[in-house]
Amino acid sequence: MDMRRNTLITLGLSTAFGALAIVLARGWINTAVSTQYEQTRPAAAAQAVTNIKTVPVLVADMSLQFGDRLTPQNVRIAEFPADAVPEGSFSDIDSLFSNPDVPTVVLGQMAANEPILGFKLSGPGGRATLSALLGENMRAVSLRVNDVSGVAGFVQPGDTVDVLFVQEMEDTKGASPQREFMRNSERSKTNYQNMTLVQNIKVLGSGQRSETVNNQVVVVKTVTVEVTPRQAQKLALAMRVGELSLSLRQAGSQALNALEVMKGKDLRADRAAPKHGAKMKTKRAYTPKPRSKNTSGVASIIVVRDGKVKQVKVFKDTDTTAKLAGG
Repeated sequence: MDMRRNTLITLGLSTAFGALAIVLARGWINTAVSTQYEQTRPAAAAQAVTNIKTVPVLVADMSLQFGDRLTPQNVRIAEFPADAVPEGSFSDIDSLFSNPDVPTVVLGQMAANEPILGFKLSGPGGRATLSALLGENMRAVSLRVNDVSGVAGFVQPGDTVDVLFVQEMEDTKGASPQREFMRNSERSKTNYQNMTLVQNIKVLGSGQRSETVNNQVVVVKTVTVEVTPRQAQKLALAMRVGELSLSLRQAGSQALNALEVMKGKDLRADRAAPKHGAKMKTKRAYTPKPRSKNTSGVASIIVVRDGKVKQVKVFKDTDTTAKLAGG
């Protein structure tokens, strides 16, 4: 009985000491592993960072608003992972400010440390905006043209042109029925006048192109020009009251001619004189027909009926006809 009791006590103590040893060993192992991990983690992290390839990217050094001018003083370079570089970003100052003569303007709000992206800028490296091509206090106006008034598509961005204005003039004389009929049936060239409205203006765009592509000649429906505010008003009004056409100027020409109004009758005045020795055509002298002697009782009047002019003869009111009428 005593032996059996001793055996049970021995087994119990062995089990307790075994469990205690397992707990102590497990705690020691966990402590050792945690200590080793804490010691090796900074080195592993540093090694991982060292293995990441980075590239320089220009970012905003301050908050920028629409219309602010971008300069080298308000941007800086930051390192970005090579596989996380935003599309349209810039890697150096020279690529962003490739043309110092053309200002770069912010077209959208930018926060500090935000990458500089091309679609938020105008000017070199930015998106193509017509407003960036305008000079100080200048305006862009589009003119409707065709294959004739647009010089057959040979007007290209960067050229200079004159704008011609043709207007139909109203007849300011008395509006008698005969004159009204003549104005509607026979529209003479003298009813039109032409003048050079503006001179030496720069072409900004042809159609929807602001630059020449492969020297291609394309007939477009509109041409956009750079003008002053007053010239913009004149062109807008002229498009409503008449017709406009372009006259292409010689490259580099800056001469301004006196503005002269030309009418239809001036076309006949510019006919060339006949060459020496050439026979000149002579007009046959006009001899009026003698009036009939027996016209004392007949008169001629002009009758306008349904737009037709007709000359008829009627008898004059004499004393005899007056007596027949009971006078």
